[in-house]
Amino acid sequence: MRPLRLDLEGFGTFRDPMTLDFSDSDYFALVGATGSGKTTIIDAVCFALYGSAPRWPRRNQVSLAMAPSTGHTRVSLVFENGGHRYAAIRVLARAARGQVTTKQSRLIELAPDSTIDGDLGDVLDAEIAALADSPEGMADAVESLLGLSWDHFIQCVVLPQGGFAKFLHAPKSERQDLLVSLLGLSVYSRVGQRANQVAKEAAIRAQTLAAEMAKYADATEEAEEAARRRADELTRLQSGLPQVLEPWLHADQAVATRVAETRALVELKGDLATVTPPSDLEQLASQRTAALAELAEAAAKTEAKETDEALAEANADEAGDAATWRELVELHGRAAALTTQLTASGKRLAAATKALGTAHESNSNAVAAEAAAAGELETVRDAHRADELAHSLVPGEACPVCLQEVAVVPKRPRHKGIAEAEDSLAQARSRVSASARGQALAERDQGNAEDEGARLGSELDQVRVKLEDAPPADEAARLLELSKTAQADLTAARKESRIALESQRKTEKALKELETRYTAAGRELGQLRDRFAEQRPPTLTGDHVADWETFMSWARVTNDDVATKLAASSAAAEQAEQVAAQRRGDVLETLASGGIAAPSSLTEVSVSTAVANALTAAQLAVERVQERRSHAARLAGDVAESQQAERLNRELGLLLSARNFERWMVEEALQSMVTEASATLNELSNGQFELTVDAKQDLLVVDHNDASSQRPVQTLSGGETFQASLALALALSSQIAGLSSGGGQLDTILLDEGFGTLDASTLDVVASTLEQLSGGGERTVGLVTHVAALADRVPVRFQVTREGSKSRVEKVWS
Repeated sequence: MRPLRLDLEGFGTFRDPMTLDFSDSDYFALVGATGSGKTTIIDAVCFALYGSAPRWPRRNQVSLAMAPSTGHTRVSLVFENGGHRYAAIRVLARAARGQVTTKQSRLIELAPDSTIDGDLGDVLDAEIAALADSPEGMADAVESLLGLSWDHFIQCVVLPQGGFAKFLHAPKSERQDLLVSLLGLSVYSRVGQRANQVAKEAAIRAQTLAAEMAKYADATEEAEEAARRRADELTRLQSGLPQVLEPWLHADQAVATRVAETRALVELKGDLATVTPPSDLEQLASQRTAALAELAEAAAKTEAKETDEALAEANADEAGDAATWRELVELHGRAAALTTQLTASGKRLAAATKALGTAHESNSNAVAAEAAAAGELETVRDAHRADELAHSLVPGEACPVCLQEVAVVPKRPRHKGIAEAEDSLAQARSRVSASARGQALAERDQGNAEDEGARLGSELDQVRVKLEDAPPADEAARLLELSKTAQADLTAARKESRIALESQRKTEKALKELETRYTAAGRELGQLRDRFAEQRPPTLTGDHVADWETFMSWARVTNDDVATKLAASSAAAEQAEQVAAQRRGDVLETLASGGIAAPSSLTEVSVSTAVANALTAAQLAVERVQERRSHAARLAGDVAESQQAERLNRELGLLLSARNFERWMVEEALQSMVTEASATLNELSNGQFELTVDAKQDLLVVDHNDASSQRPVQTLSGGETFQASLALALALSSQIAGLSSGGGQLDTILLDEGFGTLDASTLDVVASTLEQLSGGGERTVGLVTHVAALADRVPVRFQVTREGSKSRVEKVWS
């Protein structure tokens, strides 16, 4: 895993959005004062991937990630792993009551050629696959992808502050406990405990299976052979069953035939005894004959009345429609009335024309008088214009004639002649208005008279057009009376015809009821004849009375013949029943010989079913014994397997519970780790130092500059101690990664170690060691320090500063 880009918002002291670009930094340092937030950046990397941080008391205590005064936290890490590019995103939110919950946990794969520059949203838009979208799913997906569990990650990739050289200087006992813890060797103790538990469970299972196997003591070879003999016997019995059933079935069939024949004769005799003719057949025939004669008479009367009705209809058609003649009479009356009204209208028009002329003359005279009065008023006003002007002057304003300011208005009385002339003009105008109204009324009356005359004339013309070629008024009145008389005659004829028809229908209804009863008597006889068709009764002629007499005579003769046949059939049925009883006894004896209970209802099916069921039961008994024997054999194998499991797990528990085994595992792990660390130290020290372990399992350093002498690691200088500690840390990380489920690649190491206590010479060795460790671009190395001398030698620095409660970071190149 190699980090490329880290985005923070609301995480710890990084309250504002912040982006760190690691894509061009194989070797970088997080620098800044103590408490500025350097380690928080390492925490953010861990949180983005695993949802936790090494410094948290509890792994799931996500509330520690959120700044106290913020309600939203977002951390996103873009990284490469195994040649692919991924992004891990986690978002937290604070509820109203202060509870912090995870709102989003996503692990996605990005396009391999996607950019990591610019807005985070644009970077994440390059998603090509979603690997996880929940905290639980993300935990599994990250561990599977990186090949490192959370514990392995913080021991292999993130080397926490304060414990870097702990393993190098620890006493042998503490180092052994540390190896047991870091390498997970305690698992063998748990395996031993589990083996002992499994041994106990296997012993209990063996005992339980043995008790279960005791229930199958009856599943023996002898029991299987006895069941097989029983099945064979029933198989032979089933094969010979048809030879026993056939005689019995034939005898039973003969009994059934005789019983059916006797029953049929008994039923026929009873049926013949119940045959009786209808009691009112002769009276019904007489009533039917009388009804036929009455219907013929009623039909003749109806025909005569219908003829009279047809004649009346012809007369009415010849006289014409009374409505047509009535309309003609009304038109003659309307023409006479219109002629009278038109004459009166002409007189009214003449009077209105004369009144209009008089109104015209009166209006002309009034208009002339008005003009004269207006001229007289104007003459008087001209003569007294100065008097009129004096009444319109206002003191202090200009005169409308001379335009000089009026100082004093002269007092001049109004001239009496002007008022008289104005009165005369008003009276003349009033007379003009009155004469105009009179003229308008005269014009209206004349117009109304003209419209009335035109309307009456037009209507009279329309009536006269309709009366063209029509009879005169007296002839139309005569034809109307004639039509009324013919119509009355037709109504009377239709009534008498309807009465006759109703009488005929009533007679037909009565006859129909008699015919229904008569036909029913014949149908009843026909049904009786069909019922006794096998006895060949006499043929019917259609005369129901005669047919009934003939049939009753035949029934008495036939009944005597049936009585004779019935006696003979009863004797034959009794003899057949005796034979059937003997054959039935043979069947019961066969069933008893096979140990089969006789069915309650003895039939061919019930007997065959009883034998088949017994055979099936016997065959199932064979299979059941075989199954029980097979199950008993499996149980025996399971008992042996459980006993073997008990022995193996008990021996494994004894071996793993021994203290020597754990010590041997620790010594092997330490030797393997020291071998790998020695090679790394030799490379970091330019061939000067190697590590080894003595017989007491103490760590020694081999100094090739001093004739390959061996001395305790406690004699190393500060810089040499750092090199040795780093070599052991890398080897320990490799060991832990090898134990992880996915065999994670260690291409990133983050050192959170204090270097402030190192002198200048040692610090130079540390710097050179880290430069050598990151050389070649095969591993990303990041360290946390506030030592300027060390930071200055790192090519890329992320300067972390804090102002109040907020931290910020700036990327600086050497």
